[in-house]
Amino acid sequence: MYWNMFWLPNADLNWLKDYWMPGQENLKQSYPFSSYPDNPYLIAYEMLNKSNRDALTGNIQATYSFTKNLNLMVRTSLDLANEQRSQQRPFDTEKFNKGMYRAQSIFSKEATSDFLIRYKSKMGKDADFSVSGGGSMLKNRYNREDNRADSLLYPDIYTLANRAGVLDSRPFKSSFDINSFYGLATFSYRNYLFFDATARNDWSSILATANSTKNTSFFYSSFNASAVLSEMFKLPELISFAKLRASFAEVGSGELDAYKTALTYDPVANFDGGLQNPSELANLNLKPLRTTSYEAGTDIRLFKDRLGFDVALYISNTRDQILKARLDAASGYSTAYVNAGLVRNKGIEIAANGAPLKSRNGLNWNVTATFAANKNVVKQLTDTITQMTLYNGPGSRGAIIAKLGGSINALYGRGYERSPGGEIVYENGSPKLTQEMFYIGNTVPKWRGSVGNRFQFRQFSLNILADAQYGAVGYSLTSAVHAEQGKTKNTLPGRYNGITGKGVIRNADGTYRPNDVIATDVWTYYNNHYGRDNVEGTSYSTDFIKLREVRLDYVLSRALSNKLKLQRASIGIYGRDLYTFTKWPAFDPEFGTLNNGNIISGFELGQFPSTRTFGINLTVGL
Repeated sequence: MYWNMFWLPNADLNWLKDYWMPGQENLKQSYPFSSYPDNPYLIAYEMLNKSNRDALTGNIQATYSFTKNLNLMVRTSLDLANEQRSQQRPFDTEKFNKGMYRAQSIFSKEATSDFLIRYKSKMGKDADFSVSGGGSMLKNRYNREDNRADSLLYPDIYTLANRAGVLDSRPFKSSFDINSFYGLATFSYRNYLFFDATARNDWSSILATANSTKNTSFFYSSFNASAVLSEMFKLPELISFAKLRASFAEVGSGELDAYKTALTYDPVANFDGGLQNPSELANLNLKPLRTTSYEAGTDIRLFKDRLGFDVALYISNTRDQILKARLDAASGYSTAYVNAGLVRNKGIEIAANGAPLKSRNGLNWNVTATFAANKNVVKQLTDTITQMTLYNGPGSRGAIIAKLGGSINALYGRGYERSPGGEIVYENGSPKLTQEMFYIGNTVPKWRGSVGNRFQFRQFSLNILADAQYGAVGYSLTSAVHAEQGKTKNTLPGRYNGITGKGVIRNADGTYRPNDVIATDVWTYYNNHYGRDNVEGTSYSTDFIKLREVRLDYVLSRALSNKLKLQRASIGIYGRDLYTFTKWPAFDPEFGTLNNGNIISGFELGQFPSTRTFGINLTVGL
């Protein structure tokens, strides 16, 4: 898709099918009207990533009942894999002019064993209780042999023996264990009062250092209680069911990447036996993440279950979140692993359902709706810093920065220089950009919601589902590159006669006057407005309303099903992701960028078009 941004509008793709220059096959690629980036047919047919994976997954479980109230369960499982990967690039590609071949041999194994002993009993006629206790043991082993030949002697020969330079070998081994003990107790009274309690302690070798194991152990617990009011008291007839619930829960986590607490050297590429200082700074006092949450909610159903609401309010505090913070290159490191102090989330979740029309033989109409809103605030970082760069945008244009009092999903970047009255400042006819980054918006929506309708008439049913989100922004590289090349409609005004931007000019005495300069360099004008460097001008709302699914089904009558010797049969047609109402300029406002295994919201980088799906569904019960 990055190539597609640079291709000529409405040009014939058949021009690209012969991706080698005549007489220079495997040596010189052909890209008409462009020299950047690589030909897409060359990417598809020559730049190959291969994988051959053998895997074995299995588990064994046994349960023994000592009495009708006491039993023991033991279980063990194994996930074993051996994989061979390779990547090859021909001559004359953007990154590898003399070709490339890399090969990896990967072995991974994760074995888990656990046990659980459970006792249940009654306390008189009205009360029930159960207690459970158990433990688990996880062992993870990973071994990767990675050999690289990033320059080849001869074209179209992809072996390590065909390397033109020193073989770059990057072996990696990882090993960690997690042991746990846990317990659970449940109590119920007359099926309207319920109470649960859990406790767990984990020991993770990932948090150990060469000299200490003090952070490897972490304990967490949970408690929740609920009461069915409609069973306890006689309520008004319109209330069919009423329940209150409340809970407190702690969750601990010790990271899943080993050796973040160890000071080690990194190998030097293309220098056998060479070692260098790492780019990531380890944390010798890395602590486990801990989240404490409180929740209260209610479930109410009215008018003989014709209308229902489930509402939950929650607040959670996450302490010692394990983050990779960006560092100034002058420090000698690019990133450091830190425990970020305290992030607080508050939110509400609502689920509602109703039956406006209900008939035994006529039309039935059921409605479901959901709403969820969340707000997070950075209450504390580390003892020495008040802001932390979590992720950088493309070419370091923009960043996700956590600041005290702000959101952990906040987008910052350069934007328009403005007058005290908020007007855009122009210079030589083009808008000026700030040198410093400032807050652009939040990359996570303020709320999400959905509405589903189900209409049923006899054997026909129609389901329509729509959902929406509101209150977030995202940086669009696709839109920025297209604007720089004059491919978007917002770059049409003034293309032939110049344009005067709406804003002000700064006078020599510091005052401002309306901009009256005609910009004749239209490329610079629009590049400053909508180009890649202007994060403010290239960030757009990701609000949307989507027609997520429409489905029409027909269920065969019982008589016809019996005649066909079937218990049940139905046939239906459906469509998914049918239409999106949005001001987002690229393909889809629901996007994410993969960064070292993490999906980062806020930066759209050469997004693929989303797909619209149509299908037929046949269900048969024998």
